[in-house]
Amino acid sequence: MLRSGSSDPRAGLLKSFVTFDVARSLIFGALRNDRFVDDPEDFEDGSVGRMLFELITMCWPGSQLPSLRSRIVEDSSRFNAELQARFGVVG
Repeated sequence: MLRSGSSDPRAGLLKSFVTFDVARSLIFGALRNDRFVDDPEDFEDGSVGRMLFELITMCWPGSQLPSLRSRIVEDSSRFNAELQARFGVVG
C-alpha cells in the first residue's frame, strides 16, 4: 500500500501517519537525551543530531530545548497534538 506511485487513496494518509510517528519518536528521544539538550549545535552538519535540531527549531522557532523537554514531561499529549498540527496530521 505504501509503494511509490500507489493509486490507493489511503496510501497518502498512511504515509503521513508513518512520517509523523517516526518524527515524533525521534524528537521525543532527542529531547530526553541530556547530551542533545545540553549542546544540540555540537552535532556536525549532515548528522542525525543536527537534522533533529533543525527539525525541532523549525517546528518550535525560538523555543529552548530544556523548555520543550519540560513540556513533554508535564503535558506530553498537548506536545504530541502540537507536533501533529505542525506535520499536518489529522487526529
